[in-house]
Amino acid sequence: MKISFLFIIFFVSTILIAQTNTSVPKFEDFKIENIFIGKTHSVSLHNNPRARMFRTALRNGVKEGVNFAGHYTVVIWGCGTSCQSFAIVDQINGRVYFTKELLLVSYADYWEKDYGLNYRPDSRLLVVNGRPDEDKDKGRYYYEWKDNKLILIKMVPMK
Repeated sequence: MKISFLFIIFFVSTILIAQTNTSVPKFEDFKIENIFIGKTHSVSLHNNPRARMFRTALRNGVKEGVNFAGHYTVVIWGCGTSCQSFAIVDQINGRVYFTKELLLVSYADYWEKDYGLNYRPDSRLLVVNGRPDEDKDKGRYYYEWKDNKLILIKMVPMK
């Protein structure tokens, strides 16, 4: 009887430890205190060769204002059926970033309501729901925007 009771305690504690290890990053974990509200800079088409190709989408997108990481705007456009391509524009200096770490998101077989890119103006966290660059496993990917790059923090596979 004692052995089975100890086994149950061990089993339950193992489950609790496993659940704490499956925690996912939250927007609040990457909080930005100050959101830029000054005069926005026009989009710079010279710092990135791809910027000229998407100049209309970029210029229209930044008009919506800061929507990511304190002073950036994530500008999204379609790249086919169930596909989002994007760039990140610094509202202070107009620089355009096409990240090497993530070019596009496919969500053709992702049936959750929060497909594609999710982000907030007061956080450096970018959440990708679907298949990054169409060739990775379907899931939820958590990236931190740091030093003008996206750094993968965690990936949670989807069934």
